[in-house]
Amino acid sequence: MYKEYVLHNGCRIFYEEYLGSSVESPVFCWPSSFLLSKYIERNPELVRNKYVLELGAGIGLPSFVCAALGAKKVYVADQRENTKVQQLLERNRERNSKISFRMEYYPVNWGDGYPIDMEYPLEQLDIVIGADLFYDPKQMEPLVMTMHSILRYHCSKAIRVYIVYPQRSCKRNIGKK
Repeated sequence: MYKEYVLHNGCRIFYEEYLGSSVESPVFCWPSSFLLSKYIERNPELVRNKYVLELGAGIGLPSFVCAALGAKKVYVADQRENTKVQQLLERNRERNSKISFRMEYYPVNWGDGYPIDMEYPLEQLDIVIGADLFYDPKQMEPLVMTMHSILRYHCSKAIRVYIVYPQRSCKRNIGKK
């Protein structure tokens, strides 16, 4: 079943989620993804005619919003081993073909060194976005390593990074293991 996200300009984005099984983790649109999507929608100049990388994209709602608002290219990155994410993303791209031609799946694992561990370096990069990337504190260091290597490689220009993260509990924060 597809869900729908409607932008203020009337553009409709359809996406499918997967709620998981006894052997597979769920792939769904986290609340932080909606927040990031709304922020981008209210500030379209952030992505218009820009090259955008969404890390930990899952189903990629913020990526679709960037594409709908005129991003030149959107790299939708998630774990290369997560075939469920890849399948959902491909189905969501097919369903949103009027905007998804600007999007490209980009497999990346936290801890990967860029561009050594990647299939290829990104053509260009202006903006990095991510929603709820720090839900597992054990993944913080590998994620930061990967982000650092990407930003360092593209250091010839000022790249903006927008990360949305919810506070889940006053007893748990992204700095504790």
